[in-house]
Amino acid sequence: MSHRKISYTMRLSVVFIVAAISIQPLFAHAASSIAGIWQHAHKPALIEFDLDTGVGCVKAHRSHPKNQGQTVIRKITKATKPDNLWLGEMYHAERGIFVPVSIKKEKRRVFVYDAHGNQILALKRGD
Repeated sequence: MSHRKISYTMRLSVVFIVAAISIQPLFAHAASSIAGIWQHAHKPALIEFDLDTGVGCVKAHRSHPKNQGQTVIRKITKATKPDNLWLGEMYHAERGIFVPVSIKKEKRRVFVYDAHGNQILALKRGD
């Protein structure tokens, strides 16, 4: 094998390794994100989180189809710590206002907590 061919092969190998190392955190982030569609744990409803817009809305609701498209949580932002925590504001229907919430992802589930730490919503990834 010529010196030129070995040098090209080594450079190609280095480029591949650097690319693989660079892409790996993207996959890790995607796996730890709340973005996407989640099934309500107790109702026939789907909630979709769009982290680009910072909104969680009703994607579908079999019991209440008119709720489709309604904003459930807004102003969703990633907390600095821990890695599985987001903050936002959830609509409180009885009061007619948005209230502060924390959103925590644990494996294939998402839990939403009010300002007092009480769980107010549970979601799961589709089975």
